[in-house]
Amino acid sequence: MHQPLEVVHVVHENLLATRIGHLGRPIILFHLFASGTLRFSQIQRAIVGVSEKIQIQQIRELERDGVVHRHVYAQVPPKGEYSLTELGLALCPALDELLLWAKLRTQK
Repeated sequence: MHQPLEVVHVVHENLLATRIGHLGRPIILFHLFASGTLRFSQIQRAIVGVSEKIQIQQIRELERDGVVHRHVYAQVPPKGEYSLTELGLALCPALDELLLWAKLRTQK
């Protein structure tokens, strides 16, 4: 049995919100797409107006969701780098469309 279109839309919208829709998540993803691999301090400098606590929460949630990978180097002081997983890279076309949509909205 098929679900009504509205139900399917809500399900996909909720999935998107839980994966990338909170505060700095899309910004983190955009910067990782552009740069490949970043340290937390680089991500932190790229996101203005979001507290460090929220940034840490967002990147940990992206990591938990399998979108971002954290590589920790065994050294003193500890060093960690973030990059996109295959699942994260698969979001690239969708995020490109969001950027296009935002560009069109600002041109009106």
